[in-house]
Formats: sequence, structure tokens, C-alpha cells
Amino acid sequence: AYVGTPRSPFDTGVFLSSPAQQVRAATAEGLVAFDAQGRVVPALADRWIITDDGLSYIFRLRDGTWRDGSELSADSARSALRERLRGLRGSSLGLDLSGIDEIRAMAGRVVEIRLSRPMPHLLQLLAQPEMGLVRKGRGAGPMTMRREGDTAILTPIAPERLGMPAITGWDERVRTLRVDASSGEKAVARFNAGEADVMLGGTIAEFPLARSVGLLRGTIQIDPVNGLLGLSVLNDRGFLSSPANREAIAMAIDRAALIEPFGISGWKTSTRIVSSAVED
Repeated sequence: AYVGTPRSPFDTGVFLSSPAQQVRAATAEGLVAFDAQGRVVPALADRWIITDDGLSYIFRLRDGTWRDGSELSADSARSALRERLRGLRGSSLGLDLSGIDEIRAMAGRVVEIRLSRPMPHLLQLLAQPEMGLVRKGRGAGPMTMRREGDTAILTPIAPERLGMPAITGWDERVRTLRVDASSGEKAVARFNAGEADVMLGGTIAEFPLARSVGLLRGTIQIDPVNGLLGLSVLNDRGFLSSPANREAIAMAIDRAALIEPFGISGWKTSTRIVSSAVED
């Protein structure tokens, strides 16, 4: 159960909602992907190397095929990458990837991405769900998706159907997932009633709701990321145009008191946009 709107899992285009990102990641792998701990792991590419100058990333694709049965080759992967980058033009992710200068298909299943400047976080960008590659409108898995009303049915694809070695006991090791999205109130109610195994998504706005209906403390997990929660200055005019006024407002806000009602341990307040931990 996701927090969102009923159509959220089926969003398409450049800007995907959180449910749509998960569906895209499940049905269209990129060269690399994220694991459950947020680490970059192999996907369509089973290994890669980075040149010493940081300007070339060379990926070796896994043995296998696309969903249409065609070979997962360097040429087909290059075409899919180029198409994906064209589709992201003008978006924030497209701008982040603007350092990609050339994509080359090398021998067999080897693809090289050449950069115009070093991009230390290129692998993390390539692992984003929006970078899932498709051929003839379909991704290479690892799951298929069909729609039943407002529910996305995700079914794992057996490795042999993708041209990879079969895995003994595959059917016993996997199961179909049903993903849908609704308001925070409904998602929490479904989880509490045992109708959903996992509830995902939501923001700080839904957090008090989750606590008020009695979710067990151990069942709530918060993404361990650095974030910014505060006032948004939209222009350089008016009261907030004065640094002294902005400083006065910052001094008047009791950050600890704002956080206390949520009962979130380990959440540290800061007056800095970038934390010292990130800078270190």
C-alpha cells in the first residue's frame, strides 16, 4: 500500500511519483540498480570499470535477452540509453546527466559512456528508476506489470525467459506483488487491518497519522537521508529580502520544539543547509 493517488503507480513521463518509480524499477532495469540498502548493484550490466581520469565508464552487459527475445547487445543497449537521455531533456535528472558526451557500443556486450567532465555520482544517477531501459516499449524486468483497476500486479520473470540460466525452485522462491496507492488514512487502515503487508511512502504530514492509529513503533522506518525542512524563499523582494529579517525569523523558530511532537529519535536539527557530516 502506497501513500498517493490511485493513478500514482501508473504515472509515466519524466517526473515519476514514488509509487511509479517503484513500478518502473521493477519492470525496466537500467545498467545498474539500487539494492535494499541503497547501494549500487549490477542490473543489465554485470560489471564495470572506471578509467583513472574518471571520464570513461565501461560496462559489460550480462548474458540475456530483452523481453521481445532479441539479444541484449551493446548496440541495443546504446540505442536504449540514447532514447532514455533524449526523453529526460529539460528535467533535473537530464541536467544532472548532461556531462555524458558519448555512448559507444564496443565489441559484443560492452558499452562505454564517455564524459565531458568527471561525474563522481554517475552510477547513482544511472541507478535511478527513470533510467530504466526499454526496447520496443518494454523493459527487461525483473518483473512484468499488468493493471487490474487501480492495482498494479507485478509478477517476477523466470531467468530462463530472459536468456539467463534457470534457477532451481524459482517458483517457490518468488511471489506476485499487488501494489496500489491511496490516501494516507486509507493506506494506514489497510496496513493495520492486515490487508497490506507493507505501507510505503508518505511525508512528515502523514507521520502523525501513522502514530495516532497505533502503528507499532518497530514497524515504522524512516529513510536515513539528509534533508531540508524549512521556509522556501521564492524571490528577492519583500520582507525576506533583508538578511537581517531572515536571521530574525531563523532565531525565532524553536527547532527542537517543532520536532519533539513527532517522537523521532536520531533526528537532529540544524541551521545549516549542508550538514557538517556531508562536508566532512
